[in-house]
Amino acid sequence: MLDRPTFTISNVRSGDVVSYPLVLFDGQLHGASAATSVTVSRIGADHPRLRAHTYTAPSQAWPVALDTGVFKALAFLVPGENVIEFRAGAEPVAAIHRLVVHYLNAPWDYCVRAVYVVPADDPVGGFQAPPHERCDIDSAVHRLALAMRLLQSALAELMHRHGLGRYTFCLEEPAQARACPSEGGYEEVLVAYGVPVHVHRFKHSRAALQALSGDELYGRVGQALSGAPDRESRIDVALMSFTRKDAHTGMLYGHTALGGGRLALFGSGSMFSWPENLEQVPRRFTDRTAVDGRRFLDDSAGRGEYWALASTSMGAVLHELGHCLSLPHPHNGGGIMARGFDYLYRLFGVAEPQPGAEMQAPDEPRLDRSAATRLRFHSYLIRAGSEPHPATLYPPHPPPAPDGAVSVPVPSPSPTPTPPRPRLYVATNGLPARARAHHEAHSAPRRPSITWQSEGVVRVSAPNGLGHIGYYLNGDVAAHEEFFQASAPVHLLDIPWREVCRQCGNPPAGAKIRISCVDHAGQIEEAFERQVGDRP
Repeated sequence: MLDRPTFTISNVRSGDVVSYPLVLFDGQLHGASAATSVTVSRIGADHPRLRAHTYTAPSQAWPVALDTGVFKALAFLVPGENVIEFRAGAEPVAAIHRLVVHYLNAPWDYCVRAVYVVPADDPVGGFQAPPHERCDIDSAVHRLALAMRLLQSALAELMHRHGLGRYTFCLEEPAQARACPSEGGYEEVLVAYGVPVHVHRFKHSRAALQALSGDELYGRVGQALSGAPDRESRIDVALMSFTRKDAHTGMLYGHTALGGGRLALFGSGSMFSWPENLEQVPRRFTDRTAVDGRRFLDDSAGRGEYWALASTSMGAVLHELGHCLSLPHPHNGGGIMARGFDYLYRLFGVAEPQPGAEMQAPDEPRLDRSAATRLRFHSYLIRAGSEPHPATLYPPHPPPAPDGAVSVPVPSPSPTPTPPRPRLYVATNGLPARARAHHEAHSAPRRPSITWQSEGVVRVSAPNGLGHIGYYLNGDVAAHEEFFQASAPVHLLDIPWREVCRQCGNPPAGAKIRISCVDHAGQIEEAFERQVGDRP
């Protein structure tokens, strides 16, 4: 009698709860060396409620690494309970594994918004691409929307690997999307994969926009979007349709990759390498087609192939979005906030596209620990957990707490629980952003502060409780402190200046040290900066 192969899913347990719809499964197939793929299905996909939220086929095959049986799979979930089935091989010894994942579409008003910028004199609004690639507005909307879903899932997994729970950003919901006023142009909102994409048509011509530098484009697009609805609670990820590589001169026009504040801005020159639908994901991150660098942007970190172009350019979006979420570059080490974004493909693939070459690369798509713990407290990130019962975690209209705030439970982190601790922000996260600014937790006396004391001590005050302190050396994070294990919130911390310098590696005189902190309410203070050797 033949043994039936078995599955192991290493990163998701049956009964897990997530706050985003596209879930990544890391798995391994045991005892089925001949299997080349695993079919992943959402059971009951013929139900009308499920069809209404389906963005892809109910079943999809994902490649398996023949030497290890490892596979990566993605599945779109619907709100509520989802039964996910993994199947490999054929009867009578087919491997079958099922697990339940709950998707809680939690209400949250701090969102990331997708924007596609088109010049006034371009009626088509397409992006530059090889002849065999679709490149009209519809294709751009689908590629951008799916990229944002993939990055939402990627960030959740990177946070999960730190044992912090699957915190990730929220994307704007279709019901929240409102067109931005556009002087001399217009904006329409198109939806793909449940993501509203704001197609913003400028009043400026393509030639005028292509004549601008990257910094000037950032300022021009930022100014155009400054009047967008709900501006105080949105971060925009914007791609410019007019990026062009001139094959005759070798010049690149309309391109940048900049992020900070409320805008992350990118050229669209690499978009042709991005997946347009979920079925394309495995192929896009393994496609060894050579990039024609004479005619098209080759932003592949010197690797010169489509898979690398997709990995680097999509990874750069997550990197620049990280800057919008207050993350600096790490002073030492790698990760997404360094050049680790070049390796985004490793999150979604099971094989190295260039065997022997890339296997030597030491970097990985990961978050450095300071970035992860800082995001743990950021107001734009949320997560769902595994307790209490999923049906009661996020009711449609959360009941008022006794103090008049709105309470949404935050269960203990997974996979390595830490001691429970109060988090004031839980009491305010159901309020609209405008109302939240007037909540007691966000009042001026409760904002965090960092001050210099005459006795050579830096005092950090956080009435709402201290979550994270970052020590920045010449703009990059050199060290950090996190406050997870404290039995009670830390409200006041005195740090000798010599200890601050030690944390930063005792830099030479003239080096700039900045201290930044985040409190439990997601409020950030980072105005304190001194040069080493300065006198009080």
